[in-house]
Amino acid sequence: MTKTTRIIIIVLGSLLPVTALGEVVTVRVATFNIENFNSTSGPQFDAARDILLRVEADVVCVQEMGDATAFMTLATAAGYPDYRIIAYATGDIDTGTDWAGIMSKYPFVTPGTGTKTAAALSGDPSALDITRNFIVAVVNVPNADRHLTITGNHWKAGGTDADEFRRSIESIRAMQVVENLDSPMDAYVIVGDMNDDYFDGQDTPTQFFALPGGLPVSFNLGNDITFPVNNGVFKALIAGSGSSELTVIHTRQKDGSDSTRWASGRWLDYIWRSDAIAVDGSEIYDSRDEGLPGGLPKSGSPLPSGTSLDASDHLLVFADLSFEGSSTLTGACCDTNGICQENTDQADCLAADGYFYGAGTDCTGPLNPPCVSTGACCLPAGVCTNDTDPGDCATSSGIYYGNGSACDDPLDPPCESPGACCKPGGVCVDDVGTQGCLALGGLFYGVGTDCAGPLDPPCDPIPVTVIINEVLATHDGDDTAEFLELFGTPFGTLEGLTVLAIEGQGASKGRIDDLIDLDGYQLNYRGYFVMGDELVSPDLVVGTINIFEDGTQTFVLVEDIDPGLVVGSFVDTDHDGNADVIPGTILDSVGLAGPDYPASDAIYYGAPAVGPQAGAFPAGGARIPNGTDTDTAGDWVYLSMELGGADGDHPVTPGSANAGDGDFDDNAIVDLLDFQVFQYCFTGPANGPPDSGCDAGDFDADDDIDADDFALFNGLFAGP
Repeated sequence: MTKTTRIIIIVLGSLLPVTALGEVVTVRVATFNIENFNSTSGPQFDAARDILLRVEADVVCVQEMGDATAFMTLATAAGYPDYRIIAYATGDIDTGTDWAGIMSKYPFVTPGTGTKTAAALSGDPSALDITRNFIVAVVNVPNADRHLTITGNHWKAGGTDADEFRRSIESIRAMQVVENLDSPMDAYVIVGDMNDDYFDGQDTPTQFFALPGGLPVSFNLGNDITFPVNNGVFKALIAGSGSSELTVIHTRQKDGSDSTRWASGRWLDYIWRSDAIAVDGSEIYDSRDEGLPGGLPKSGSPLPSGTSLDASDHLLVFADLSFEGSSTLTGACCDTNGICQENTDQADCLAADGYFYGAGTDCTGPLNPPCVSTGACCLPAGVCTNDTDPGDCATSSGIYYGNGSACDDPLDPPCESPGACCKPGGVCVDDVGTQGCLALGGLFYGVGTDCAGPLDPPCDPIPVTVIINEVLATHDGDDTAEFLELFGTPFGTLEGLTVLAIEGQGASKGRIDDLIDLDGYQLNYRGYFVMGDELVSPDLVVGTINIFEDGTQTFVLVEDIDPGLVVGSFVDTDHDGNADVIPGTILDSVGLAGPDYPASDAIYYGAPAVGPQAGAFPAGGARIPNGTDTDTAGDWVYLSMELGGADGDHPVTPGSANAGDGDFDDNAIVDLLDFQVFQYCFTGPANGPPDSGCDAGDFDADDDIDADDFALFNGLFAGP
């Protein structure tokens, strides 16, 4: 399961400005490449803030953001404290540099808002052909008869054939972001720094018939794109017609120039609109033009001439866009108690400080409970803040205490006061706060505790409930990646437990082939423990190659094993397929069955049999959904012989969940923050694959995230 920097959606209820129902609604949209922006103070920060305050757009897409805290601080300072979203970086070529973000005066709508990767857009999970991921926000514009969708990105720069090819692919991907929208009916814009001038001549070659040289080693073209590929960042945008038609807004500075970048004098930053949108006016903001007549209305006083240059090497581009209002606007409303109410008028919802999900929405699916609200946040410095959005709290590395919570005692103090922390492996560390302990993957013993007495070693052993969750006994090539994974109570002690591998074939039937003593070990902070070959970086190395048989066998997890049993002992003394020896208290078992089972091979202790698979011995098995234990073969699916799942079976996942476990932020708790991401990731049945970063929501590994997955998520939901 891939873990990633999570999307951050901040959604606070607020009373929005009201436009008369039935009138045309106007929205100011801006795009701004803020050069290498990564600071929360200084001349660049001040200049960028002042420009945003001066233009006062309703929705702004920024590019070249290099720090999440800087983005959030800028958004707040510029008048966007409530609704912000950042594109996570995993799944693109640049992996974390110059990403895009959106700040809005109006609420975001989910699903639809979030990050789009090449893999998600192409449907090919191996696609890695865009420089940076797209950011998408579906904006709930007050009293509009439709939402506004804005998607932005920072296209590849440069003039080589490889650069032009990459921009051409990014243009195709941009159209895929909005391909489910209808241009005459839906209000949407594509914005960003596209790193090409609309009025440049035709790039050469005019078409690519194969991959050009000079592409990054990591580049992998999605299998949905076939050659020839038209060369030109704007060709895919211009080619859209009918339901996918787009029109570029030709913006200019007040002095008549259409340059958006100081050094080159070229037009590189764009707003493309759907047919449902009319343009009331547009402008490239240049602070040097403040004394010139014309331009769009702005807020506050004119800025000093050098402000734009202090902010970035690009100029902000903005436009006033309009589309129809509505005389009837009802839908789902999340009230301040986190309860979803249907058929609520938008104005009534907002007047009550609720969150309006949009016209025609209802409370089915993951909306109710618990909607979205605010609560108390414990910051790393030990300060508790009230009325904090869970996304803001996460961005600040804080602990969110839940919807409606407050900083009353006992939250503040002590919030982050230190105590003893038990790290995985039973090592106790003094003077660590709750957040610091969590960062260590540890268990916090409480404020004022220390490591004296019985805490170290082995801290405070935790009673364990544990099962065999995944086992790989063979794979293509040399068997150097075999393992067995346990799953259970986080930090649970494995003291007194033993894993047996029991032969199930021929004259050796019933022999103990492997006996793995787990004394002194414990499950990690997420409840996993892996034993196996060195290649899988296990918690316990038990070999380097061929540690398990490639034939019928039974894996048994035993408590308090009979001390007389050793490797080579027989539990089936007469080899008749029935165990004659009880090795101890059997906590769990599973069998892998070859082609001679059950005719002559044996599986012991009533273990569910995984296999035979198409008449052959399977590579291994994994529990789907993760951790499911009904003591039947239905708990298990076959593991991939090719490890990564290329043969269609489940990929191996030593030390992490088999398919989804609902824990998107990897903190061993399924809570409200995970629920927010689950909402974004929700696809409905047969509408997958989910977006990159959504793996944790696919509990049943069926390549979508639907009501079946929500039922499993809800069963694990532990609250804040």
